Amino acid sequence: MDPVRIAELVIKYARDRGVDEVEAYVAWSDGCTVSITRSGLESIVSGYDIAVGVRVVKGKRISIAGAHISAEEDVRRIVEKAISTLRACPVDEKWVSLAREVGYSQVADIVDSSIAESPTDVAVEISSKLFELPRSLDPKAQLVEGLVGCGHGGKVIASSYTSKPLEMKKTGIEAWFAVRVSTDRGEGTVSDFVAATKLSDVNVDKLVARNVEWARQCAGASPIETGSYDIVLAPKVFGSILNVLISPAVSALNVQRGRSPLRDKLGQQVLSDKLTIVDDGSAPGLVGTAPFDDEGVPTSRKTVFSKGVLSTYLYDSYTAYAEGKKPTGNAVRSGVASPPAPGVTNMLVIPGSGTIDDLVKDVKRGILVINVIGEWLSNFVSGFLNFTVSAGLLIENGRVSKPVTGVVVSGNIYELLKDKLVALGSDVENLGNVYAPSALISGASVAGK
Repeated sequence: MDPVRIAELVIKYARDRGVDEVEAYVAWSDGCTVSITRSGLESIVSGYDIAVGVRVVKGKRISIAGAHISAEEDVRRIVEKAISTLRACPVDEKWVSLAREVGYSQVADIVDSSIAESPTDVAVEISSKLFELPRSLDPKAQLVEGLVGCGHGGKVIASSYTSKPLEMKKTGIEAWFAVRVSTDRGEGTVSDFVAATKLSDVNVDKLVARNVEWARQCAGASPIETGSYDIVLAPKVFGSILNVLISPAVSALNVQRGRSPLRDKLGQQVLSDKLTIVDDGSAPGLVGTAPFDDEGVPTSRKTVFSKGVLSTYLYDSYTAYAEGKKPTGNAVRSGVASPPAPGVTNMLVIPGSGTIDDLVKDVKRGILVINVIGEWLSNFVSGFLNFTVSAGLLIENGRVSKPVTGVVVSGNIYELLKDKLVALGSDVENLGNVYAPSALISGASVAGK
């Protein structure tokens, strides 16, 4: 099935039924997922999928329907379902229109021909490396489990405001894995995640070597005493915290609904002057890069925090038009049957200088935080941060010493990132579409034994 034709059919069927506005969102993917256990490659699943979302408008009533399809005949049923529920939908007095500023931005390096042509071969090659490398680096190391996804896909958007459907294609790789090392002190386990649009951006050898070493250092970990500690956050830990607490707080939808602590904070110093954070959906070759967002609005680069000063919120068309503004190209859909909402494209933290080892050298008493769990339970509405260190190392007088696990770090994210952020490293890594360096925060509250 041709995604462009599918989008055109949506527009035709809806217009024939006399709606005021219509939007078609078609997403397709063709890829492979490999599961790995300590015994080897466990399963390989591949396939093609296409899904359609339809948004129709009559007056100020808006209805959405969507589903995965297997034939063109399914398209009419989705359109009919969206239209049939219009009468039951409430009137939205804030509604203005679907996105009108549609088009493309210039983007590069989001398609890797080797992935597009042979996603299964690429996924199997990466999976085999993840399985074999730990043991080759250390006879007492092994891969515990892993999951590798690889493929290509795209989206097509058409609406009452497009002269012809907008179309984009993209490739991607994602891999999650955990390695374990046995020592005389006990076992240490560390996990990691990598995501990229191109195979050249995935250095499996380097990732596995680093995690085997960290797992060896973390063997036999135990809690430490409760107290105040400086904490050095590994790049992906820092990225995860920003994704959970800062990303939703800069969404104009959360701001307008009174669910963001950043409401009425534009132009104010809310983070440290060491922190500049950019949203850029047009940056070359990054995970969240695309020529347009999930409403067809061109992506762009915008500074969200300039040296800690809040410069802008992120808007889709609905939230932008409600304030008489233009959308910023940040519409994101959680599924084809869900309305778009403002979200980050690529969140980029402008790095500092030095490596994570340099940050450690500046700490007298602290924790190097390598892996965490539970950070997703933090509350972005209040800004309360809470996570458990699952893999970490105690820092004493600028050097790592004994391994640490099972301690809880908590605090208000804005206090930590405004008043207690000491330094940022230069070692940027990405957790999905969030690109962040390591970070040193002083005097964090740690609950231990």
